[in-house]
Amino acid sequence: MEFDWKVPEKYVNEVGLQPVKAILMPNQEQAIVATFTALKKKNYEIVVPLTVKNLFDYAKHFVGFFNPGSGLNLTQRGTDEGTLTLKKSIQIIGAGNDGSVEISP
Repeated sequence: MEFDWKVPEKYVNEVGLQPVKAILMPNQEQAIVATFTALKKKNYEIVVPLTVKNLFDYAKHFVGFFNPGSGLNLTQRGTDEGTLTLKKSIQIIGAGNDGSVEISP
């Protein structure tokens, strides 16, 4: 599968996601590091879209004697390119405030 985060241009300095785009093979894991840095004194509600594509090649699994995986249900095909695309989003809710430190003996 391939995933791709699209941070809105307006919030590119406040929200960071690493990696922004990657391809994952079967049974592979990928840690995502997310950072939120409030630059203004205000409440934030940011929606960050995520696009995920299934890169499974259905053409390689047609029924055939010499073809491993033959007999798979081909009625579950995605688009004409053979990929399935899923769009989700995460909502980031945060607040920026004046920082202060108070120290007493």
